[in-house]
Amino acid sequence: MLQEGDKTTHLLAAADIPATYGGNIPFQVDNALAAAAAAWGLGVAPDVIASGLRTFSSSAETVPGRFNLFTGPGYWIVQDYAHNPAAMRALGGVVASLKRSLGAQRTIGVVAAPGDRRDKEILDVATIAAESFDVLIVRDDDDLRGRAPDAVSGMMAEAARKVLPSENVYPVQGEFPALHKALDMLRTGDLLVVCAVEIEQSLADIRAKIAGDSD
Repeated sequence: MLQEGDKTTHLLAAADIPATYGGNIPFQVDNALAAAAAAWGLGVAPDVIASGLRTFSSSAETVPGRFNLFTGPGYWIVQDYAHNPAAMRALGGVVASLKRSLGAQRTIGVVAAPGDRRDKEILDVATIAAESFDVLIVRDDDDLRGRAPDAVSGMMAEAARKVLPSENVYPVQGEFPALHKALDMLRTGDLLVVCAVEIEQSLADIRAKIAGDSD
């Protein structure tokens, strides 16, 4: 809603905004509020703002890599760009909510942190992710940003194993070896969340996996 003095203008319910997946993704509700406020400040009519929000979805076609949800034969895959502690914390809350609403039995995460971040930030990403997923694949970016090969994934795996059983944490070198490992381990009832950098190729591989399993 828009509020100016004692005048209230109702736009629409958060659940009616496709990008929020029924109002279950808080950070997308925040994004919708920010978009509505910006449009209102520019003088856009309330009915136009509501129409824009009502027809906007967080799909791979509209915003690739920003919480794109795919449904496969018996499983679900989300692609996102989370790569810092705050984003991972927000994503973790959504994963828990989505697991309940979809009825998923197991969650798998593929996560990384840029090598040019402080050690603490890299370790925080791993710890938060380990608290959010049942199985965790931690990887190095292809661009190591000054780190030695396997350094980031090794640090992240050590931190994650303080939360998850060691056998549920897999350090992998490289974005696509990590993605393909996750796709290979998918089974009925799984919710896989892939934090990607090379968005277009990652989307292509996810679509190919779903198409192959659907034949």
